[in-house]
Amino acid sequence: MNNKNTIRKNQEKLIEQERLATLGELIGGIAHNMKTPIISLIGGIEALKDLADEYDESLDNDAVTKDDYHEMAKEMKSWLEKMRPYCDYLGDIVYAVEDQAIAAKNQDNEFFRIEEVVNKVNILMGFTLKKNKCKLVVEQVNTEKLEIRGSLNSLIQVINNLIMNTVDAYNGKPGEIELKISEENDSCIFEIKDYAGGISDKIRDKLLSEMVATKGSKGTGLGIYTSNEVIKIKFGGEMTFAVREQEGTTFHIRIPKS
Repeated sequence: MNNKNTIRKNQEKLIEQERLATLGELIGGIAHNMKTPIISLIGGIEALKDLADEYDESLDNDAVTKDDYHEMAKEMKSWLEKMRPYCDYLGDIVYAVEDQAIAAKNQDNEFFRIEEVVNKVNILMGFTLKKNKCKLVVEQVNTEKLEIRGSLNSLIQVINNLIMNTVDAYNGKPGEIELKISEENDSCIFEIKDYAGGISDKIRDKLLSEMVATKGSKGTGLGIYTSNEVIKIKFGGEMTFAVREQEGTTFHIRIPKS
């Protein structure tokens, strides 16, 4: 019994280390993604400051009409409307990073919607995909409002790990990654498919059961093993993969809906 507990604790420790390592890889890209909205917001603030100065200077000017003031107010509202999406985007980034940065053990058995998974994966992986000239194509087969039970952050970690390994497998070349989510009987199915040439025969049998450290050559390694452990431990699910010779690999994740 003690031996089982020790193995379980070691597995959880390994999963946590991988989670932090993945987050560390993503942070640089996320910071880069924040530059454009911040610059846009600074521009909007400057425009509003100019309009405020114009309004202040016109208060004692009899030539300024009521229509002129309405026009200034209209411009101010226009700038505020332009700035709002950037604020929302930055808020989404902060919340996504905060969720991944905190090991929320109390959220392991909460219901969450598939739509939340897709939104956060897009936010967290956006820069990495763009930098590596890879495109993520998401297909949801009537699962937008589907809910499953488990750890939202853990599932996001798994999908991010698989996407990052696929990006590495393309080895700097442009590539497409397909994420298909569907419902099958009492399970939710996630498929991550690439066209990066497949996985070496030497490591196929070990990939889900051992810490095969080959990341950097073909993009598969420790993240695959820990992803499999997360799916088993956190969701009671299973992860498999199929290699299409000389073409690519498809990872299948099956998670019970309840």
